Amino acid sequence: MITQALTYISAKINSAFFTPGGSPRVILGNVTTLNDAGVNETNVLLSLVNIEEEVLRRDPENYFKRDPSVIYKNPPMHFNTTIIFGAYLPNINNLGTNYEGSIAKIQKVIGYFQRQNVFELTSFPDLPNGIEKLNFELVNLNLEQLHHLWSMLGGKYIPSVVYKMRMVAIDEAFESADAPLISQIIIDDKIKFQQ
Repeated sequence: MITQALTYISAKINSAFFTPGGSPRVILGNVTTLNDAGVNETNVLLSLVNIEEEVLRRDPENYFKRDPSVIYKNPPMHFNTTIIFGAYLPNINNLGTNYEGSIAKIQKVIGYFQRQNVFELTSFPDLPNGIEKLNFELVNLNLEQLHHLWSMLGGKYIPSVVYKMRMVAIDEAFESADAPLISQIIIDDKIKFQQ
């Protein structure tokens, strides 16, 4: 579901800001490759930085009732992911960068999430199957955290913005054999004493 959620949000941003039928402007990819030597990329790249389980949403039950039996199945897992949008636009003559254009593209991404940061199935019926809700929250990084992030990614800083994408569920729908329902409980209330 993570790939489907990232692809979905890329398409939403593209349809909101960029010409229909044009080449994609927000695409999935490794954001640190944008400033590699010889890269002539004009897109905004969306990268996955981290995946965390949403522990509070963990369901302790590993079964559900389906008449006339019980099906044993591990519950879905819910995840929060940290994502980064990065833009590095080379100048037309490939000398240096179009820094102003890079910032403008990041500003469009920020503007999109300022306008629409919650995607629910009721309002967005085109959400991928299995996704009921996506919530995007801007992550504020101080300079030290930003330095650590880009050091971890292995790249030089480029204009970018980091978001937390909440509530991506993964449910592989693997079910084990079913078992009959318990329909009667018999309690033997006679206590036997032995001497």
